[in-house]
Amino acid sequence: MAALGLLWGSNFLWIKLALRRFTPPQLVLVRLALGALVLTVFLRARGDHLPRDRGVWAHLTLAATFACVIPYLLFAYREQRVDSSIAGLLNATTPLWTALIAMAVRLERDVTPMRVAGLAVGFVGALLIFEPWRLGSQVLSWGGLACLVAAACYGVSFVYMARYLRRPGLSPLALSAGQLIVSAALTGLTLPLLGRTAPSSGPTPSWPSWSSAPSAPGLPT
Repeated sequence: MAALGLLWGSNFLWIKLALRRFTPPQLVLVRLALGALVLTVFLRARGDHLPRDRGVWAHLTLAATFACVIPYLLFAYREQRVDSSIAGLLNATTPLWTALIAMAVRLERDVTPMRVAGLAVGFVGALLIFEPWRLGSQVLSWGGLACLVAAACYGVSFVYMARYLRRPGLSPLALSAGQLIVSAALTGLTLPLLGRTAPSSGPTPSWPSWSSAPSAPGLPT
């Protein structure tokens, strides 16, 4: 849990550093492509394989759009305007969005006061860590709103995957690899349209930027 918290908690800092030399679409494509490569290697090493059912790939495409493509792009674009701490705080609303959406579509019916209290305590903990009152104007800005929408997209994807991709015989690793492959392909297709925004500190990715990009993969599992 500590290692997972470190990986996810530092994610937005690495995005901020990588944006010094990458454009947001370039950064998203690098993240997704590297993540897809790593998971595919692990998948092969374990003797597993990617999903073979076309219906599964159709669901993976929709899930990838909301789990990776849209939120990754929103966070990358908005971190050009807001601090990484604000992005991290607003991303911490993901469990709340997931619970609300699951209840709205009646996927989650066993909603107890203890579960609601756990969500609230978790969010308050993130609030105390990131101290957004020091940068309140950023939370209420368009950048903050975009980060909040990105967190809501995560919630949509988690509920969608729980409903349509939780099947016997489909390993989480295969689904994650497939999702990242689709996400990288979708981002690559839109890169000519989205890749015109110049990076904040020059046109050429540097070694610190390259080292930061794979440090924030945000792999869906």
